[in-house]
Amino acid sequence: MNIFISSTFEDLALHYQSLVRAIRENGMNVAEVPHSQNMVLANIESLRKADLFIGIYASRYGDILKDFELSLTEIVYEEALRLQIPRLIYLVDPHASWAVEHLHTNFQGAMMRIFLDRFPQENPEIRYFDTPQDLTQKALLDIAAIVARKNA
Repeated sequence: MNIFISSTFEDLALHYQSLVRAIRENGMNVAEVPHSQNMVLANIESLRKADLFIGIYASRYGDILKDFELSLTEIVYEEALRLQIPRLIYLVDPHASWAVEHLHTNFQGAMMRIFLDRFPQENPEIRYFDTPQDLTQKALLDIAAIVARKNA
């Protein structure tokens, strides 16, 4: 199984790294995105090879790239929807303690709220996490359930 993981970096680096390590330790592949002049195209090309999309979201919207109106994070999510790639969506628990420097209160904060408000209509199940370990445990269980359904 080839898994594409999408998240912002500043606030979710530890969560992302924990999940990537666990997925690889369980014999699955995490899609690599090569560094490129065109990061949108590089992400989309990697996403197209994925069997599963995992979106990890907290409070940061991500950078809005030059010539785009959306963040790279939202662009990749939009492409996963368009390609109808199975999705697992994880949102930070609203009650989890979160570093103040990771909270957006400006335009990007407003964009993130609009982005997050879409998830209930577009995703059958949303899971909530707080720690990297909590996210990793939940995601591995969800991946195992998907693999079991595919093999049934």
